[in-house]
Amino acid sequence: FAGPAANLLIFIVSVIWGMILMMLWSRNQEIDSLAVVIQILQIFGSMNLFLFVFNLLPIPGLDGWNILAEFVPATGRISSEVVKSVIVILIFLALAFTNVIMEISSQCTMFLFMLPL
Repeated sequence: FAGPAANLLIFIVSVIWGMILMMLWSRNQEIDSLAVVIQILQIFGSMNLFLFVFNLLPIPGLDGWNILAEFVPATGRISSEVVKSVIVILIFLALAFTNVIMEISSQCTMFLFMLPL
């Protein structure tokens, strides 16, 4: 679970720094380089939020599968042949929703940056 936890931590740090910089930039909008740093933090935060959500998908090989196996012990007994056949379908579904997840994480990050401190 270290990967998703690191992604979540990086997302939170990005949002906190983004909020601080947005507050500074709102007081003095003449600093163009600050706006660029804010945009980079938004992208960085969005990517880490996306990776956090993606890692928690219950797909074999990802952390979400291990978490599911902890709560539903029967998933640990599923044969590897079943897993191999299902994993292809799950990967295609995950990739199909990648744009949706990325857009949602981007909107969440931008919303959090706009919150007052």
